[in-house]
Amino acid sequence: MKHLCKLALIAVFACSASVAAHATLLLQYDPKGAQVSDTAVSPINLAANIGASDLSVNGLIKGYGNNGVLPVGLITTSPTIQLDEYVTFSMAVSPGYEIRLQNLYYDKLSYFNSGGSFAAVRSSLDGYASNIALLSVNPSGYQSLDFDLSASPLVSSAISLRIYFYASPNAGQGWDDLASTDRPGQNGLRLEGLVVAVPEASPSGLLIAGLPCILAILGIRARREREVTPGPGPSFGRPR
Repeated sequence: MKHLCKLALIAVFACSASVAAHATLLLQYDPKGAQVSDTAVSPINLAANIGASDLSVNGLIKGYGNNGVLPVGLITTSPTIQLDEYVTFSMAVSPGYEIRLQNLYYDKLSYFNSGGSFAAVRSSLDGYASNIALLSVNPSGYQSLDFDLSASPLVSSAISLRIYFYASPNAGQGWDDLASTDRPGQNGLRLEGLVVAVPEASPSGLLIAGLPCILAILGIRARREREVTPGPGPSFGRPR
């Protein structure tokens, strides 16, 4: 009986973990129309229980205008990240919820074969000390960059993300503009993940959540106990 109870308890957690939801859109930045490099972009399409700051550019050229893109440049020719040059935004989750980050998509546009050759994402969770994701980037034209953020810890309050571009092949010409839906096939910046309620660890809640698995295990055990094999005489019994 003790063994059966252990199996049932394991089933509670195993079945709960197996109910995985698909990542959804948490927020989007879509710099449509006329844009200036030092003008922030407001978030749209915020998921429930999510709040977010404007998207802004730090440490790069100011006052440069364009249409349908947020100008992001000039990109450094340095082969290493310049920690004071980045695109950034912050987000927070309501009390009682956590964020599981999945993917950050950045639709970029570069010119003259001079955009950054690498792009990285860092977060405030470790003081921007290490990369969550690092990508090789085509320094020319459009490209949808997909940063995998699934290795990031759960976010239970607030987080800031920074996107760094670097290693431009040509000095003074490097741009990695954020392309909006004004440009065909582009969608700006999108962050996907899961917003999950922090569960209350009550015994009744665990029992209800794991009830289907418990019943399944009990059914399997009952069927096994009903199985019989031929004995030495005309009667049948359980195998010893």
